[in-house]
Amino acid sequence: MTEVDVSFGLDAAIFILQRIGMAEIFRKDGVVVLIQARDHHPPHVHVKSADYSVRVRIDKDEPSILPYSKKSRDKSCAAFDKLALAFVKARLEICK
Repeated sequence: MTEVDVSFGLDAAIFILQRIGMAEIFRKDGVVVLIQARDHHPPHVHVKSADYSVRVRIDKDEPSILPYSKKSRDKSCAAFDKLALAFVKARLEICK
């Protein structure tokens, strides 16, 4: 995935992500859930805020945080992981 500088604002970053093929599924309290049409397996969504970014797997009954690879640009913390999982779980059918 292309790294996007969000220092100029989350809305501007989301606009750029949409232009490179990511669609916004929903947003709440400064957190945005996006999906990329031609992304790699397993099926997942990207959950982003101004400070954090994680990938959440959505092909099972319960969403889960995908592990970070050495090349991953995602950065997170336990509190954001928990928030991201709750957001996706509440709207899992929409995300799929």
